[in-house]
Amino acid sequence: MSKRYWTADWHLGHGNIIKYCGRPFKSVEHMTERIVGNANMRVDEDDALVHVGDFCTRGVCKGVEGARLYYRDYVKLVNGTMVLLEGNHDPQNKTKTVGRYMFTPIGKYMAFVTHHPTDNIIHPPSLIEAAYSTCDFAICGHVHEKWKTMEHHATHGHPPFLNINVGVDQHKFNPVSDDEVISIYERWSRSK
Repeated sequence: MSKRYWTADWHLGHGNIIKYCGRPFKSVEHMTERIVGNANMRVDEDDALVHVGDFCTRGVCKGVEGARLYYRDYVKLVNGTMVLLEGNHDPQNKTKTVGRYMFTPIGKYMAFVTHHPTDNIIHPPSLIEAAYSTCDFAICGHVHEKWKTMEHHATHGHPPFLNINVGVDQHKFNPVSDDEVISIYERWSRSK
């Protein structure tokens, strides 16, 4: 039976991200080998892997040094079917994505999925209002090593809303399964 996994902020080919986030890699090649290898140990050929933004860096873009590979070169290395959502670095690297956000069921819950956390001003207020009104939690990336979960105190009478960071910096450079996302949400929910 196929499964779905979540991940974000791989930044493959981006040498400076190793320094910026304190990643334990000697080079971009070492980082690619480890992140892709970890994903392939969890994700089977019939599984889906949703990458929630900032997949790779190619060449020199806005002064950021990157490897010369295209996003599709990296996608070929990964097991399963990859679904790429857009992060803030993806357009400048010409990464083909399915969109900026999605609403999707995960088990009995509804999730809002987007690269930036829900408290980020990049989101139109109507989109966040829709997420707060129809979803149980959000899945995001963008914040790297800063936090794994963040409670956002929503406006307009909505209860607190949980953002779950699926970025590799928070999950030992591994993707997170639907069941693991549910477990994180239910643990937070029980604490309320």
